[in-house]
Amino acid sequence: MVDKAAIFADLTKRNAVRRDAKLPLLDLRTEFERAVSLALWREGRERFDGEIPRIKQEILAELQQTRGPEFDEYRSAGARWLIGYKVAERYYALLANHGYHRPTPRQQIVYGMDRAEAIEET
Repeated sequence: MVDKAAIFADLTKRNAVRRDAKLPLLDLRTEFERAVSLALWREGRERFDGEIPRIKQEILAELQQTRGPEFDEYRSAGARWLIGYKVAERYYALLANHGYHRPTPRQQIVYGMDRAEAIEET
């Protein structure tokens, strides 16, 4: 369970230190939402990390069935990449099905993107 009061208390302490150092203050709402989403994401990862080996075994069985029994996960770098990609895809879907979504990035503007494009996306 995420302790939102502790997160908020930590943010107010950080703001007090920043105020004493004459630094710009944090946007408490943005920082709080980010910290809560990170804490929820960590909670979900801790809860479901034990599912990764099971997911990997399912994917290996499916790939051996579709690509043939000679398919070996250690045969090539491409095979390892494919397995890792499919495991991550299913793992993140499992987390999303249980209400754990990846935290949003702190910066909403992607570097190299035109400012007008960034405004249109929001």
